[in-house]
Amino acid sequence: MDSDTQARTVAQAYENESLCDRYTVLFKDGYALALSEHPEQTEGFSRWIMIDDYDACSLGHQVAFDELPENIQKYVLDQVNNDI
Repeated sequence: MDSDTQARTVAQAYENESLCDRYTVLFKDGYALALSEHPEQTEGFSRWIMIDDYDACSLGHQVAFDELPENIQKYVLDQVNNDI
């Protein structure tokens, strides 16, 4: 595994039902992807972020990546594979 692939390995995933970016997936390189429930749709939302103290307090509860909805898992993996 090269360093770019290793860097974009999922470290943690979070869910906060009260935010429009309900899901946050953190990667070992320090970046994170914030996502709505349907980021693949036109009205969906996703953006790459860096987690700061404010964000850390708003992440919600930790969940396993494979417990995220299937569309979220697929979207995240597509974004990672397209970004490397």
